[in-house]
Amino acid sequence: MDAQRIKRLTKLVKVQRQIQALHETRHATHLANAMSAERDAHELIQRFDGGTPMSALFPDLYHQRISRAFAIREEEHALANQEVARAVAATLRADKVDRERREAGRALEEKIEQHDRLEFAARKGRSAG
Repeated sequence: MDAQRIKRLTKLVKVQRQIQALHETRHATHLANAMSAERDAHELIQRFDGGTPMSALFPDLYHQRISRAFAIREEEHALANQEVARAVAATLRADKVDRERREAGRALEEKIEQHDRLEFAARKGRSAG
């Protein structure tokens, strides 16, 4: 029973670490998307400020696209922050399960050692008697 519990806890630690990695990856993706949106906004601002014929003809469109790019940046930052919280929670869960796994392993080792000592004492008592 103890060995099965250790095996289950080991698998659970592995799954929790995979979940943690998933959230860390998603966090990085959201940050990359935020940076991309900010770059797009700054490129649009440069084009608009450059006085291109298109920016003179469609200033409202440029302003809408710039505003949308900054809004996307903010949305992506918010999503990235959510993923950080999820990654932290997954890390804490994985660490907790890993501690439980180590404790179960120590308990199993102690149980085996105690069993071996009792068996040794029983053999020694039989040979002395």
